[in-house]
Amino acid sequence: MTDVKTKEQRPRANGLAAERRSQIFEAATRVFARKGFHLATVQEIADEAGMGKGTIYEYIKSKKDILYFAISEVHERTFEQLEKLSAQNLKPEIMLRRALRIQLELIEQYKDAARTVIPEVEGMAQTDRESMDRLKELYISNYAVIYEQGVKQGVFKNRDAFATMEVLCNTCMLWGKSDSLRERFK
Repeated sequence: MTDVKTKEQRPRANGLAAERRSQIFEAATRVFARKGFHLATVQEIADEAGMGKGTIYEYIKSKKDILYFAISEVHERTFEQLEKLSAQNLKPEIMLRRALRIQLELIEQYKDAARTVIPEVEGMAQTDRESMDRLKELYISNYAVIYEQGVKQGVFKNRDAFATMEVLCNTCMLWGKSDSLRERFK
């Protein structure tokens, strides 16, 4: 139904590499949540992941790379869920609601790490941000195709789909950064 980027369009590790990436991601999110990005060390992430520091460096070059790694892993998990959702052939309004729920659930799952990682990404130098911006553009584009489908079916107003979804996705990120917002709307 939608044109969500498929696995073939997104390079992805398989087998042991995928397992290691997942271990590093989960460990990094726990360490960042506890200590913050600047106080966390690669050794602590390796210890938390149950692997050697050298193994970590097979997947990253520096601690800063872990920021991109963590964000790209959350995006990949979102893309995989959106791909499954798009196969269900739902009405656009239901698909959009469920797609945003996917984002909110992942934000909730990793909210403690996100509070540390998001400000670091926002504070990156322009050269470092370019790859993050491309990833964000791909992320929002996957939501925009859902909106565009709704426009074609006359369900949503004919607005700039990318801009509309950027606003919604950014609102979800704000939701994830604010405990008081989440408590107010429970």
